[in-house]
Amino acid sequence: MPLVPAESVRSFVTSIFSAAGCEAAEARTIARRLVDANLTGHDSHGVIRIPIYLGRIRTGGVRCNQHISAVVDAGAVAILDGNAGFGQVIGEEAMQFGIAKAAALGAAVITLRNVHHLGRIADWAEVCAAQGCASIHFVNIVDSSRGVAPFGGIDRKTGTNPFCCAIPVDGGEPIILDMATSAVAEGKIWVARNKGLPIPAGWLVAPDGGDTTDPNAYQASPPAALLPFGEHKGGGLSWFCELFAGVLSGGGCNLGQSTGRVQNNMLSIIMRVAAFAAPDQVNRELAGFMAWMKSARPRQKGGEILSPGEPERRLRKQRLEQGLPIDDTTWNALLESAAKLGVAPPELKTFHR
Repeated sequence: MPLVPAESVRSFVTSIFSAAGCEAAEARTIARRLVDANLTGHDSHGVIRIPIYLGRIRTGGVRCNQHISAVVDAGAVAILDGNAGFGQVIGEEAMQFGIAKAAALGAAVITLRNVHHLGRIADWAEVCAAQGCASIHFVNIVDSSRGVAPFGGIDRKTGTNPFCCAIPVDGGEPIILDMATSAVAEGKIWVARNKGLPIPAGWLVAPDGGDTTDPNAYQASPPAALLPFGEHKGGGLSWFCELFAGVLSGGGCNLGQSTGRVQNNMLSIIMRVAAFAAPDQVNRELAGFMAWMKSARPRQKGGEILSPGEPERRLRKQRLEQGLPIDDTTWNALLESAAKLGVAPPELKTFHR
């Protein structure tokens, strides 16, 4: 598999979105967020999505150069509209809006509606943590991203409905949990398909109710459906991602509607940690708890206990040094997309296989 320098990919992706109609700052932001998803091992939310994004620009499913607007701004509560803009831009604007409220009030509840794919939800938890805020995020996906069956079911009813939460660590990296409520993110099916690999049993349920390990079954006719993680536990959490994000934002739940576009809605609870406890108390508790958890004996010889978010940080360091592993199918799709926009391929002097 090719290993491509992250900075070369970031520059290339910036050029692609600039040519597609994004202003310079927006193109850089989209590229930075997509490449960072690859750096952290979430290839499903990275550059593999670029041809899809470009297709949605052409069809109006996402609009370039949009910003948030406040529908409701009342004390600690706000309802924001993303105006069908890029989630990589709108998500950060929404978080900064909420962080400003939390700075003044101690905590804030922000809902965001009508925004294109928000990408890796940990991005938004990291933005909050960098400014001393803990946060909780519930996300739903309306319209064409119905790919997940409810617990006990076969038919596709919802999207992958991510859940994320984080708490900052003074002088260290935040503790972050970011996960789909499905067995895996939808994009991981695409990654396996592009690599020509089977998927593990338990990811998909076939239309007849049986198991399948064929990633192509997800886009077959009739299609297989993703399963919730942890059976009823992930299935139940998915319900609340749908209800909190869809109902309280006013953006709606996934009810089988078809508008030809994909829309994310998100509810974020943002809490200024210093409003709840003195910094030295927080630091003492966090340090003590992390040490306590990491003192557990590992099940595997030579293993270790990692905090949520730690595997992604380690992988980011490794991939910054060694390059991004991008399969040929994905890379060729990027080159084809760029060529259609008149963007020259990057010169990869340190391209490896």
